[in-house]
Amino acid sequence: MLTLGEQWATFSVNSELSDVFYDDGCQKICTVKKENGYVVTVKGFKSQDELNFRIDDKGKIKVIKLSPDSQIASIQREGFSVEFLCFVGTYPAISVGTHFTQTTKLRSARILELHWITSNQILFVTNQVSGLELYQVNPAKGSAKFLKICNISLFWANYYAKSKLLIVASGISGSRLTPFLIQHNNIYRLAEFDVDFGCSNAKSTLLEREVFTASIYGSLYVLLFRYSLSDSSIVEVSMYKISGDNNVKSSLAHSLILGMTGPFALHVIDNIVIVHHQVSGSSFLFDIGLKNRISSEVSSHKAFAEVTLALSENLKQEFEGDISLYSPRWIMFPQNIVIETNAGFIATVSVHPERYESFVKDEFSESSIKYALIPDQYKSMIIDQSDLIGAVFLPALENSASNKQFLMHSMLQYLQNLQENNIDVLPFFLNEILVPTMVAALEFNCLQQLLQYRVIPDAKQLAFFLLSHEAKHGPLVQFAVDMLARLGTAAEEIVEVLLSKGHVVEAIRLSYLETSSTSDKINLMKLLEYAWKENRQIQYAVFMYCKKQISLRNHNFTDYEQFSHYLLHFNGLFNAKELEDAKRASQFAILPRDDCGSGT
Repeated sequence: MLTLGEQWATFSVNSELSDVFYDDGCQKICTVKKENGYVVTVKGFKSQDELNFRIDDKGKIKVIKLSPDSQIASIQREGFSVEFLCFVGTYPAISVGTHFTQTTKLRSARILELHWITSNQILFVTNQVSGLELYQVNPAKGSAKFLKICNISLFWANYYAKSKLLIVASGISGSRLTPFLIQHNNIYRLAEFDVDFGCSNAKSTLLEREVFTASIYGSLYVLLFRYSLSDSSIVEVSMYKISGDNNVKSSLAHSLILGMTGPFALHVIDNIVIVHHQVSGSSFLFDIGLKNRISSEVSSHKAFAEVTLALSENLKQEFEGDISLYSPRWIMFPQNIVIETNAGFIATVSVHPERYESFVKDEFSESSIKYALIPDQYKSMIIDQSDLIGAVFLPALENSASNKQFLMHSMLQYLQNLQENNIDVLPFFLNEILVPTMVAALEFNCLQQLLQYRVIPDAKQLAFFLLSHEAKHGPLVQFAVDMLARLGTAAEEIVEVLLSKGHVVEAIRLSYLETSSTSDKINLMKLLEYAWKENRQIQYAVFMYCKKQISLRNHNFTDYEQFSHYLLHFNGLFNAKELEDAKRASQFAILPRDDCGSGT
């Protein structure tokens, strides 16, 4: 199920005359060999990734990283400056063009890390209060332009290139984490949060190599090893979900129970968290989307499979040398990379879920049931929407312990499959199953998009459902009103909504009240009831409107005894002077009709 080496490459091993650097941003290995200066060899998994160039010996190279398009190399020798080499040409005829150096904003600062954000933007992570410095590199001008600085005192930093997310650790133990999003020439600070790694006398600080960032089921997580307070051994993997809302702190969402001690390494591939255990030579697979045990809003998970890495046929046949699986010399990076520095190879780890069937015990075949009872010929079973809704989606929705976010993503995938195959979607599935699931999962942004782009058709019952959940998400009211308006048969319902929100004037604009049925008296009464909750100007205007409606129906206003209460209050709303002043002001505000013409 786990394969090592579907993609692999070799490189020169570490020696006294050479150093090896791995660029996790572009997944390439850089070998620096001292030979009349320095000869740099860059290798990836493709032949066109290979790059060779020579640079002068101006001191030992500490870090070398390539831009995402591999057109610029950033080289750090000194603590306060970075050299940039800009390449010209295409593979294999690539040569070094412009060459320049950029120092830190503060001369006293020392660069701890370099991270390419885009093909022409680079971030300096420094040890001074300046913290983060963002620069734009211009190969044509041979210079780097300062863009942004963000002040923070840090312990270490961890960069996740796929989402342009930087996790900065601070505090005495390094357990206070601050996420930064680096986008649109700017650095955005998100809410900081504290993590529990099992701080004790034996384990006093959280290290960078113990923290990982990954995207799982569309959400960003910070994963870290948590240690036992008694013997400082690793007991579990804690997963903190990153909050995109700056007013909400990221919090612990999942806990992966390991059940053993010893050195561990971690990969995240296809939403599966893979924890490798060196001592037992095995790998544990976790899926946070599966059924779990929830304790105080934290989901605890056990491994759903224990497997062993297997070498790919390509690596077995073509690599010249011995490969020891789960070697202590392995260096692992969370994406899917394994580097063996002594053997000199870099390889990927791949997951093959189709091979998982070999790990499932076939209890049916092993039972004592006679094979004669099993028919030889099988007919394809057609599962329609009603079957899937009734047997899978509806029971899962009604189960309070089910993971509503995972269920919602499954429904959206099913909806996409129906649309791709031009199958009409049952309205019941959209209105009664999908929408309630999204509300239960609190995925209102996704729900708004489906409503806005009419993926979910208009329905009066759906509009009422949206109104009932206004307390959870205010904008649902407007979506419900718009839906009722488009239906064209729900004027009374729209008025009820407008009145409940205190929009009495807007409710009056709906002309359905201008009839003479018995219900109209109730509506006029309701208008006055809601108007009397507003200011006296609205009370006056609504009362006069109701009085006019009764007059148009050839009724005497005093015949409506239910209005006597409001008539008494109406007479005391304004005195004679206030009414005269208002009348005079309105006269001056009205322009003559011939001044407003078209000029013809």
